[in-house]
Amino acid sequence: MLKILDKSSITGLLKNPVQTFIAVIGVAIGVFIALSVDIANESSGKAFQLSVSYLKGESTHQIINPAGNLPVDLYVSLRRTFPKLKSAPVIENEIKLENGTKAVFIGIDPFRDSPFRNLISFDPKNNQDLSALYSVPGAVFISEGIAANLGVNISDSISFICNGKLEHGIVFGILKNKSGEKNYSFENIIVTDISNAQHILGVKDQLTRIDIKSENLPVGFADFVSKNYPQTWIVQTNSATEAAESMTKAFKQNLFAMSLLAMIVGLFLIYSTINFLVVKRGREYTLMRLMGVTQKEIKNLVLNEVFFIAALGTSIGLITAISLSTFFIEAVSSTISDLYYSNAVSVKEVSVFSIVKALLIGLLTPLIAGLFPAGNASKISLVLSSRRSLIDSTTQKSVPVYTRFALLCFIVAGMLLYFAGKIIFLSYFAALLVIIGFGLLTPFTVIFTTGKFLELTRERSSTRFRLAISGLKSHLKRTVVSLTALAVAVAAFIGVATMISGFRTTVVTWLEDALKADIFVSAPSIVSRRNVAVLDKEILMKLSEYNGVKYADFYSELEQVSDSKIVNVFGAKINPANYSRFKFLSGGGNKMWDDYVEGKSTMVTETFAFNNNLKIGDSIFIGSQSLGRFFQIGGIYYDYSSENGHAAVDFDVLESIYGELKISGIGLYLNNPESADKIASEIKSGFNDIMLNVRTNKEIKDYSIAIFDRTFIIANLLQFFAVVVAFIGIFSSLTAIQLENGRELATYRALGFTKKDLFKLINYQNLLKGLLAGLLSIPLGLLLSFILIFVINKNSFGWTLQFKPDFLLYLQAILVSVFSAFIAGIYPAVKMAKVNPAEALKDED
Repeated sequence: MLKILDKSSITGLLKNPVQTFIAVIGVAIGVFIALSVDIANESSGKAFQLSVSYLKGESTHQIINPAGNLPVDLYVSLRRTFPKLKSAPVIENEIKLENGTKAVFIGIDPFRDSPFRNLISFDPKNNQDLSALYSVPGAVFISEGIAANLGVNISDSISFICNGKLEHGIVFGILKNKSGEKNYSFENIIVTDISNAQHILGVKDQLTRIDIKSENLPVGFADFVSKNYPQTWIVQTNSATEAAESMTKAFKQNLFAMSLLAMIVGLFLIYSTINFLVVKRGREYTLMRLMGVTQKEIKNLVLNEVFFIAALGTSIGLITAISLSTFFIEAVSSTISDLYYSNAVSVKEVSVFSIVKALLIGLLTPLIAGLFPAGNASKISLVLSSRRSLIDSTTQKSVPVYTRFALLCFIVAGMLLYFAGKIIFLSYFAALLVIIGFGLLTPFTVIFTTGKFLELTRERSSTRFRLAISGLKSHLKRTVVSLTALAVAVAAFIGVATMISGFRTTVVTWLEDALKADIFVSAPSIVSRRNVAVLDKEILMKLSEYNGVKYADFYSELEQVSDSKIVNVFGAKINPANYSRFKFLSGGGNKMWDDYVEGKSTMVTETFAFNNNLKIGDSIFIGSQSLGRFFQIGGIYYDYSSENGHAAVDFDVLESIYGELKISGIGLYLNNPESADKIASEIKSGFNDIMLNVRTNKEIKDYSIAIFDRTFIIANLLQFFAVVVAFIGIFSSLTAIQLENGRELATYRALGFTKKDLFKLINYQNLLKGLLAGLLSIPLGLLLSFILIFVINKNSFGWTLQFKPDFLLYLQAILVSVFSAFIAGIYPAVKMAKVNPAEALKDED
């Protein structure tokens, strides 16, 4: 049977259903955000690992050519020279299906591939004819996901786009999920024989890579490859995998940190709600003390109530997060696919670690938030419960102490921000200290502000208005908590919005400077941020000779793997008339451009220099392991196309290292820029044998901004949740405050205030709280945005971003605060305006 105290807890929670519900929802939202982001991050990581395990298999090394494909002769020579070495040829390419779905096309040798991966096998039950892959032109096996997505089956034909060309295949088998893996969908892959892949893709006698399985490469192997095929690289598979996965590290880290910021907002909501539940039941706790209940028992009673709220909220948050996590997974996967790489596997990964972490967040955070209210409840006395003004009087006396602790928080936060460097979580802990310090300064701010308000309005305001202002000070403890909860939530909204706005402004300004060509041409790319080298030089020549074209800039984009990092190298041919479009952080100048053309120097992006700790005068290695050389850094320039950055050398210089290169992108400069739409249309219709992305200057800028906006989908969602939490928090706080002020309002009624007068008084006070919270949120929001822009983003990505004050945003923040406070006050205003003075005064005696 339940103990009497336990029954009183249940009764107390049920007697305050609104506050209990708000507290539960506050916990649920916090757990939902943290777990959803965690699931999305883990799922994308698991998807990448599964894609690697299925596509790259158990290879220990790979032979690649960063500038393009490998000759088949290399594989034949290796088989003859090292016959005992396990090796397999591979053709792999990212493709786009006819319905726009991204997928991976891979060609293998079924007879040599079994030691590496088990993608296909003979299965007569499913009418899978393995021999067709190397005997029937165009024969392919497709994954279950593609079959379901396109609605195709055995013997049906499929179409897809690869390197800008429309290709076709015939389905001879459907790949099934591997046994034991229940949580993923093997959905985005097409497999065929190596010779069929060469036929379908039109890459006769060429390979993408050669996979090797050997703990120790044979003696003389590296020398043989470098001597006979000097343009190739031998890389360890683990190193290449780590390099690809590291591209998203900062993105995921910041995503999780953003969820922590949302949790901080939720912490204030939980604290304020639990605190008011305790204050609301102060008289009840006093009666318990008189009946012999000890301080420890009351403290445990409150903590048990908090635990019940936390457990219920955590359960709701867990269930909701797992149920709706698909949205977050799709958002994160879409962003990663846009910016980094395309996965062949879709995963929904809910690990035990994520669940445990969410449980700790959901259970410990409310308990920590409830420690202070529980301590207050255990020390409450009959006098204090009947004269709550003593509580606020004590709070006012403690203002100097709060202020000193606030200054200490700011000092420690400043030191952490200064020394944090690339340790991102130190920066977020500093942001937390700033928020705590701001909360500790709120009592002083309220006292100072209300005093000034009273001075300014003493002779020009009504009695109701002056009572409303003085009420903020007289109920200081309750006012501080509600104001801080609302101000912090709205400040988080301001901070994130200012960061995104500043980032967007920076990118738009950079696009205006960097994109000067009238028309941009490239082959369709699966990863929006990257253009692999796929255009032949004949296309460049034809475009340069188009009527109305003055000249063309072009580049070839390659990837090198160095020290478990992917190094992007651009071979860029830049007309001297366009040198001015590069804005340098350091270096640059005429000598640098002369050295650049002569092959003596390279210029790197700001993010590349940041990620690799480079400065002007340092050297980096560019080229194959046999033919590469060191280039001195002559300029570091602003670029916002990738947080990983790239190094640029002259196109002819890079071609002298790697041999003939294909083209990744072309910028056409016209004699008459106004004819861009007409010439772009002619180019699109002039290349029937290959699909080209042909965009005018305006179109490429709009396209770039659209990609940028997609990367902040989740940040905007977390920003939305911050506003929701703000609204819920102020509703909870103000409702509790007004409902417990029965004695005060009854006194006003006894003194002659009408119901209408009380209604106005309460609304005046709520509007003032909303206005004050809105005003307080602006400096905190600006401080948070400063930390996000100049510390966190700078230390995470290396970008120099603009800080752009947005006065419309600040007005919006004030309106959100005032509107939330006004809506929150309607219910208690109506309820308390109807109070019976005699009953209320009698009840409080």
